[in-house]
Amino acid sequence: MKYNKLILFTAITFLTVFFSSCNNDKKSLVIAALNKGTSNFQAGELIVKELKNDIGINFRFDSTAVGSLGNVKLLMENKADFAIIQNTLDYEDLGYSKDELNRNIRTVLPLYTHNLFIIYQKADAHQNIVELFRGKKVGLGPKDGGTAWFVEELLSYYGLQEGDYTPVYTKYNENMVGETIDISCSVTSYNNPRIVSMMRNPELDIFSLGNPSNIAIGGSSVNGINLRNNTLFPFIIPKDTYVNTPTEPTLTISTFGVLICRVGLDEDLVYNMMESIVQNKALIITENPIFNIIHEEFNHSNLRFPLHDGVNMYLDRSKPSFLVKYAEVIALIITLLVIFSGSLRSLNNWSKLKKKNRIDVYYQKIIDLDIEIKNSNSKDKLQELVIKIFKIRDEAFKNLIDEKLIADESFNIFLRIQEDSLKRIYRKQEELE
Repeated sequence: MKYNKLILFTAITFLTVFFSSCNNDKKSLVIAALNKGTSNFQAGELIVKELKNDIGINFRFDSTAVGSLGNVKLLMENKADFAIIQNTLDYEDLGYSKDELNRNIRTVLPLYTHNLFIIYQKADAHQNIVELFRGKKVGLGPKDGGTAWFVEELLSYYGLQEGDYTPVYTKYNENMVGETIDISCSVTSYNNPRIVSMMRNPELDIFSLGNPSNIAIGGSSVNGINLRNNTLFPFIIPKDTYVNTPTEPTLTISTFGVLICRVGLDEDLVYNMMESIVQNKALIITENPIFNIIHEEFNHSNLRFPLHDGVNMYLDRSKPSFLVKYAEVIALIITLLVIFSGSLRSLNNWSKLKKKNRIDVYYQKIIDLDIEIKNSNSKDKLQELVIKIFKIRDEAFKNLIDEKLIADESFNIFLRIQEDSLKRIYRKQEELE
């Protein structure tokens, strides 16, 4: 009898702890994600929706902060549990030391890319960024926002100092080219409605930080910026992304929009969130394609804050506490996870092989054109071949953005051989003259 009572007591205790843990996942949490209309809010809204539908976590938004710096401050003051921030910013500007920040804040997952948009009036076009900005009124969003800090740091890299241009600080949704703003600078997602609206204005254009083809050889100014700050990386806006704009592929610079949290959040909670976001990536992308960078195998060496323990648990696919307490049940779960993980790797390898095969198609197209180059003896025919090469390159860049190709050495080889083909055409054109 005493033995049966002990078993009953143990079972009740286990169920109480188990269901208590489940209820903790459903408590209301606070996420700091800026105001409506910003890419951070859009991202937060979609992630919150997914987590509520999939694992029943309830969130409420705190939109009191001006920018990413303010969102980090809310975490440091325990006024928010999660936040979406711009990865590149120097958060020590808040008055906290690097050690204090690293003790209190953790990374969950990069969600999407923040891209720099420099939009200006076509009538003021310049090839040089210094000439473009000198003497202009430059929209930077809120003074304490991430865009203002980012752009001012970037312009100083190019040698532009205070006084060379006039900063105009506004709300994010008011940062548009007009009577009070000559150049609108934004660090946001490529499909931000404000960016789309300006890019569809035939009188406006977006400034390119260099020739996109120079990225492959590390020769663009963006490559130089990346050497100084590894949280920044090159990004190409394909031709005609916004209907008929830009007219050519445009090189800009990007950083990650990252989901972060307080250090003390429950490991299982963060684990479940990470699992839900990664495994439901396809559904999330269907609603907003900016989330195509979500991946469990992300590079965390260039992120501002350490990974949360729950994230490490997910990446390692191990839960020691459950293995110790519920070895028999968890043994089966781990076996299934290993099988599932192996299937994912096989699928990933198949996807990489398929992308490699796609780049081979572009190799063959250039090789076929080379034969035409050798047999062409008229300027008109050679010019037609130039146009064909550019169309092939544009198609390859579009597939690269759509993740149908990989930006690896095979792609770099393609860029080099198409450049060589162009050089052969130009030399032959000169000979015909």
